[in-house]
Amino acid sequence: MKESPDLASGDAAGNPLFAALPPLLSIDEVCMVLGVHRNTLRRWRLRGFGPSSHAVGGGWAYRQDEVLEWLRRSCYCCRRVHGVSDARLGS
Repeated sequence: MKESPDLASGDAAGNPLFAALPPLLSIDEVCMVLGVHRNTLRRWRLRGFGPSSHAVGGGWAYRQDEVLEWLRRSCYCCRRVHGVSDARLGS
């Protein structure tokens, strides 16, 4: 899977990727932003982990601001579990 972009630093307004995304994100968009597989995101949702999800029209959607906030709060976990360097997180 491709490396996810550096989204942990700054705010959504200053990040070109988030500026181009709609306020409500699909599963595929969230997977791209977080750099995880659809099954991982589904597993996280079922276990109460990951960004908050919302049932919309028979499927699931994610609010852009909640995804960004979850990413900010989870930076330490990402470094510890996935071996993500501080440089990649922009800290």
